[in-house]
Order: sequence, then C-alpha cells, then structure tokens
Amino acid sequence: MKNYKELGNKYIKHRKKRAVLVVLSMVLATMLLYTVSTLLLNFWNDTKEIEEIYNNYHVELYELNKEQRDKVSNYVTVRNADFAYVDTETAFEDYYGNSVNFIYYFDNMDQTTFNFEIVEGTLPTSPDEILVRKDNLHKFKDDIKVGSVLKTVVYDEEGNSTPGKSFTVSGIIDYDCVNDLEVYNSIFYSLGTDDMNMSAFIRFDKRGDWNKLAYNLAK
Repeated sequence: MKNYKELGNKYIKHRKKRAVLVVLSMVLATMLLYTVSTLLLNFWNDTKEIEEIYNNYHVELYELNKEQRDKVSNYVTVRNADFAYVDTETAFEDYYGNSVNFIYYFDNMDQTTFNFEIVEGTLPTSPDEILVRKDNLHKFKDDIKVGSVLKTVVYDEEGNSTPGKSFTVSGIIDYDCVNDLEVYNSIFYSLGTDDMNMSAFIRFDKRGDWNKLAYNLAK
C-alpha cells in the first residue's frame, strides 16, 4: 500500500497538469450527475404535484348504468368516482341567445371532481332543481335568484326546438374547477336519477388500474 501511495505522489508531482485535469474532470462529472439527477427528481415531483392539483380524475367512462356505477364505486383501487349524465341538447329560453348548455345530472351532489362552493341557497334535492354558476348569471335576460324558474327548449339533430322541462334554481354556486371541463363556461348542475346512463370520472390509487376496471365492467 505504501508503494502505491509513493507511486501516486510521484506521478502527481511529475504530471501536475494531467493530475489537475483528472481531478477537475471528476469534480465536473460529479456536479453534472448531481445537477441532472436533481433536475429529473424535481421534474418528477412537479409532475406528481401538478397531477394531484390540476387533474382531478384519471379516466372517464361513458354510458354506465346503475349496476356498473356500483361496481366502479366498490372497486378496490378506486380512490374516488363521480358520476354524471351530460345533457347537451337543452337550452334555457332566456339564456344568451338560447345557446345550448351543458347540464350535468349528478348521481349525488357530494362531488370531489367538481368543486362547489354554495354562495346562496342549497344543493338540489330532485331532478327538477338546478344549480347556477355565479359567473353565468349575467347571461340571462332576467335577474336569476334562488327560487327562479328556468324554462328550457330541446333541440333535435336538425336544429328544431320543442319545449323542455322547467327547473327551479335551488342554489347559486361559485365554481372552482381545476380540470379541463373549465373550458365549458355554460355548465349547470342538477340531481340525476337511477335510470340515467352516466359518465364516470374516476381517480385510482394507481393510474394503470383503469384497464382492470374496464375488464371488470365488461363481465
């Protein structure tokens, strides 16, 4: 061991420039590895954080009946699941030029994907009651408040309209939406019924488990 140390010291003395370059390259390589690993780790952590904050569900399944919705709710790796029937053929008579609205009929109003803050009134207790977003109020011709009755028209594929159902406004909500559904500003919310085929907005403990769930639903 002593001889190796002496040889090493002699080499360093006679090859000072090369020795410095070797040490410098080792330092730079260490710094490079540390920098790259830190960047990758930060990217991974940021991605996970963004996913947790801004992506409230992993997958959306369509046209689920009551039995299938129960399977989803009871599936072992489902963290949470919200269910909604989306009506895209209805418009409110006095709303923004009779433009078609998105009316979400929820299986229940205890939603985690859609973040409701009740400003006034209460959640719907029947399919004839509806929630109106505060930022949609100005698009109605008349002043809308809790207790107001909203009449609708239904459009067919050819654009012809027929009178639809009426809703009573049960509540005004401030809506903090943190997923891509925020692009649809004209969204209203009501309570669905068991006979509706609904979409499921599902979040898993493990993202990859949705394949197993889809297979389970197909049985």
